[in-house]
Amino acid sequence: MVDELDIDTIVASFVVKYAINSGNYEGLRPQIRKQLADLEEFIQNNINEQKEISTRIKELKLSVLKVSDGSGVARSTINVNSDTLKVYIEQRINEIQVSDDILSINKTKNQNEENGFLKDYLNKTQDHLVMNEIYELKIEELENEIRNMNRTQEGMVLEISRLQRENDSLQHELRKNRMKNVVPIGKS
Repeated sequence: MVDELDIDTIVASFVVKYAINSGNYEGLRPQIRKQLADLEEFIQNNINEQKEISTRIKELKLSVLKVSDGSGVARSTINVNSDTLKVYIEQRINEIQVSDDILSINKTKNQNEENGFLKDYLNKTQDHLVMNEIYELKIEELENEIRNMNRTQEGMVLEISRLQRENDSLQHELRKNRMKNVVPIGKS
């Protein structure tokens, strides 16, 4: 049990922490301060009970030695008959801890492992999503580059076609001019 001075100190610190009444404990009505003290006294008693239960649970945890002492079967007898008595005790303890899990010790452990797995999976998924976004941007950039190259190629094809027509036209002109410049042999 916690005395009144300690309760008032605890309540005052939480009033400040939670910004109740702008953190002004002394400014609260006496009736409210009394009710807060009653609430905190209950909470403190509950915390103390939880601590006692936790200590008692640790004391009750099964082990070969505790089973030996509690059952009256000497530890040396258990060790001499380790293939039966010791195996029986160890298997029963394991079964109780795993399957019965009365105190939900393994449940918490399993949940922590599962949470770790899920956090790891989430991180990998986030990394994967980021990489996909990067790849999509790169693909879009490359598609734009391909479109630009196609436009450039189309322009070059048109220029080549125009130059071929111009070349054909000039060659035609050249043949015509050569024919005009040809002097027939034997005519004067």
